[in-house]
Amino acid sequence: MPLKDLSGKDAAASVSRDPRLLDQMRDRNCRLGLAMRSETAQTRWTRRFIVFHGKQHTSGTGLPGRKHS
Repeated sequence: MPLKDLSGKDAAASVSRDPRLLDQMRDRNCRLGLAMRSETAQTRWTRRFIVFHGKQHTSGTGLPGRKHS
């Protein structure tokens, strides 16, 4: 039975979150038609990079930011 919040709606439905970075990467790689091995390698590398830098945003690492095109 799903959990309900105080308004009577499903608790899971009331939480609206943006997709996490690694989920966004997986979705993008899937849309681009990359091989599963490439997706796995990129995801693992990115995860190691994030953990190495203490899970900080790039603004706190002193690294240059990426411009979105």
